[in-house]
Amino acid sequence: TDSMLHLLGSAQGSVFSREGQAGDPPLFKQGHFLPPLVLQEMMATPGPVWRRFDATTAAQTYRPDILEWHLRLGNAANAKQALMVGQRCVGVVAMVFDHAEPLTPAQQELQNALCHALALALELARLARMARRGAAQTAVLDERQRLAREIHDGIAQSFLGIQMQLDTVIDAPSLAEPVAQALALARHGLNEARRAV
Repeated sequence: TDSMLHLLGSAQGSVFSREGQAGDPPLFKQGHFLPPLVLQEMMATPGPVWRRFDATTAAQTYRPDILEWHLRLGNAANAKQALMVGQRCVGVVAMVFDHAEPLTPAQQELQNALCHALALALELARLARMARRGAAQTAVLDERQRLAREIHDGIAQSFLGIQMQLDTVIDAPSLAEPVAQALALARHGLNEARRAV
């Protein structure tokens, strides 16, 4: 994917909302770019990258309005993880916590497992889109070839009909030269139509 982040939904307590929550920064709904250094760090880290929301550590990573929003909601830290397929990042998962203690190894393993499954699902969806596009392009090419064959067949049939008509009048002395020229053109056109296929 691109490096644009879009909010897919948010949860507070046991309430999930696809549109996010009231008071979410507009930036979350519009989509925003991750700073390149943050994305590089996540891609280089095999598990989640843990960040506390405090003035000293977060000011280097978060925009002031985003940091203020997290602190206002009582968020103490987050764990972001790049969704990797091979060496390619297909998305990012960010989980926000109301405590500043890092995830336990078991929690990190659970997040890794969820992120790997999500990365594979995103990659399969991308491959399915590509296959649909490829199938659509193949269908367009097949239709173009079918139309070209029909046009070719129609032109060839027309030239053959012209030749047959001209063959019936070629013996008329007054028309011999123009008919011979028209017959030569019709034969040439038929040969070109056959050669084109």
